Amino acid sequence: MARILIVDDSFIIRMKIKNAVSAAGHDVVGEAENGLQAITRYLQLMPDLVTLDITMPFMDGLTTLKKMLEIDPLSQVIMISAMGQQLMVLESVKTGARHFIVKPFDDENLIKVVNEVLKNRPDPEKSRIINKDTNIRTKPEELQTGFHIENKTGTFIISISPELKKDQLGKLDSEVKGLLSEKDLNVIFDFKDIAFLEEEYLAVLDNIIGNMRSAGGEVGLICNNRDFHTYLKSSEYEQLKSSETD
Repeated sequence: MARILIVDDSFIIRMKIKNAVSAAGHDVVGEAENGLQAITRYLQLMPDLVTLDITMPFMDGLTTLKKMLEIDPLSQVIMISAMGQQLMVLESVKTGARHFIVKPFDDENLIKVVNEVLKNRPDPEKSRIINKDTNIRTKPEELQTGFHIENKTGTFIISISPELKKDQLGKLDSEVKGLLSEKDLNVIFDFKDIAFLEEEYLAVLDNIIGNMRSAGGEVGLICNNRDFHTYLKSSEYEQLKSSETD
């Protein structure tokens, strides 16, 4: 049995893959809708295998593949492509993808490819070197400042703590401004399990995200608390509710 991460912006495709690999005895440990989410999920879960769509918002499959390989050179990634994406598929294989599947696909072919990749994967216990810090939980400095910024191979993860105070918002805004000069800026705001933030805080965060986007950056959002997630999606804060949430 393998631990599998499914990455696709289509809910239907994710469910199709999930049902097929689960029926074959594998464990789907996570899903992601775009490349930004995929990198975060990969760092959190370190799956045995990833199915990765080529065309996605925020970060395409090829860019996501490259970042996964930077994190873990032994990443086992199967690219999922549409008809007519032969050049992207070829580039993905040259980059390090282990195999590819073209949509539409049937379950039998999917499982055949999955099992082939798993059969030929190297022993991670003997040869894996991980370029990552697996601890993305709340850190001491995060408790002091109410937030923590980490650079995960080019993607900045800004973790927001429930301990965030009003007087710390200015420091967050200042540090974010320092990121705006970054080329191809990719940022994920991680709210973890936060259930509530005051309107004043959300207004500041909404403005910060807006500034990032105005500078050409891609911004995603992770929110584990479903009630808070629902609130953000229905709020008046245009930048927050238009960010990808999960």
